[in-house]
Amino acid sequence: FVLDQIPKEYLTDAMTGPLNAWRKPVREKAREIMNISNSANVEYNISEIVLKSGNTTNGAEIFTKTCATCHKIKNSGIDFGPPLDDIGSKYGKDALYTSIIDPSKSINFGYEGEQITTNNGGIYVGIKTNETADEITLKMAGGLKEIVIKKNIKERIKVKQSLMTPYLYQNMTEQELIDLVEYLTTLKKNI
Repeated sequence: FVLDQIPKEYLTDAMTGPLNAWRKPVREKAREIMNISNSANVEYNISEIVLKSGNTTNGAEIFTKTCATCHKIKNSGIDFGPPLDDIGSKYGKDALYTSIIDPSKSINFGYEGEQITTNNGGIYVGIKTNETADEITLKMAGGLKEIVIKKNIKERIKVKQSLMTPYLYQNMTEQELIDLVEYLTTLKKNI
């Protein structure tokens, strides 16, 4: 595994599993690679930031650059995390900020993660989409699916953290975060 071979635009996706690994040294190495300090660089007071208004056009662009690698809106984006077609009907700004800043605080049902280690040393982190007597299908970051044969599993662990990239909001300015949330509030169910 050579990091220089991963195009920069895919590095965040490649690090999702390691950033959420249950083994502390793996998480710490991933944080080092992603240049994330052990204490959050940026802290937001949600009760203050929720009062600010944003630009929805810019928010849509931020979504495409940052969130569409794991979330879909209609036919755009990648099917990994929950679809966001009508997220503005489900959550207010405060809950949207919380979901982005602290994604492990509330994990949507059906999007809980699993980490599977195989007998040959393979490690897979994803969301279980199917399980039979013989195999497990995991949906992984980037929308890829992996079928793991149960007899080859050495260890299977429920991941307690969200599979959303931690500290993703730190890659945005405050205004970009505000614009993103403003855009998400416009995504409502058509009645």
